[in-house]
Amino acid sequence: MRALVILVLVLQACTLWADDSAKGESRESWKERKLFGPKDVVHMSGTDIGGGHRSGEIRSEAIWCRGRVSTLRRALRRSRMKLNKTSSHLEASKILVKGLEAALEGEGRKPDIFTHKALLRGLELVSRLDIINEDHNYREHMVHLNVLMKYYKFLIEEVAQKLDMQGYIPYLYSNRDEAEYRNLENRFVRFSRMQIEWVNGELARISENMGEALIVPVGNARSYLVAAELMTLFTGRDLTYSLWEKRFSCAIEDLADLNLSLQRYNQGNIDEFEDDKYAVNIVYFNLDNIIEQLAKVDSCMGQSY
Repeated sequence: MRALVILVLVLQACTLWADDSAKGESRESWKERKLFGPKDVVHMSGTDIGGGHRSGEIRSEAIWCRGRVSTLRRALRRSRMKLNKTSSHLEASKILVKGLEAALEGEGRKPDIFTHKALLRGLELVSRLDIINEDHNYREHMVHLNVLMKYYKFLIEEVAQKLDMQGYIPYLYSNRDEAEYRNLENRFVRFSRMQIEWVNGELARISENMGEALIVPVGNARSYLVAAELMTLFTGRDLTYSLWEKRFSCAIEDLADLNLSLQRYNQGNIDEFEDDKYAVNIVYFNLDNIIEQLAKVDSCMGQSY
């Protein structure tokens, strides 16, 4: 039984994570190709995500994560020092971007764990927002630094510490396949949900006007909408190429629809939304609905986790 579970999880690891280049595609092609095609799949070496490891492999991954966290924390300290000394949001942002790159350049890369994937996705966000472009104005540089600092917090406190480092420890010496499988499942679903929770929780806030709830982006609308586009794509990919695709089919469909609308709007198609204010509000409440779906055992119906 244990060998069978490990085999399933190894096969899962070989098809779970996709190339994170966010290319536009039609809603029909996304559904037909299950969000991304086989040519985009990054094949892994045989380790699985969260379960079926030997204790030595688990220790290795925990050590790798601690090393990445140390690198990111050093970059955060240097960035804050640069900001205090020069008041340059751009220079502070450059340090944080280099910190993401340095964390990926370390020895013993672990492409099949959440921290590694989140690092890559952070760099994708940097690229899409064109964060280190010196032509941005003062406010844009300030907004971009805020986005980066919030993503660093997400990476360190939520992904590395709560999913990868803490996730392995309780099962370090476990021989219970069912417990290991359940641990993998819980952590995987949490990671998928956390990505879009970060967008709504850190890049937007609820404001009341004459008793009416209004969603206001923290910074500017573009940062929120671009982040939402990327994270809906990443979350949809993760869920589609997972052992739980059928259970989250409704959430996957909603992610596909919302992602396509965001792609089109961010490329200048105003037929999708009237304006930024309308777009932010519609996207926020759609993401909130998807987050609720992902809290259920089955996204179409059923009890919550």
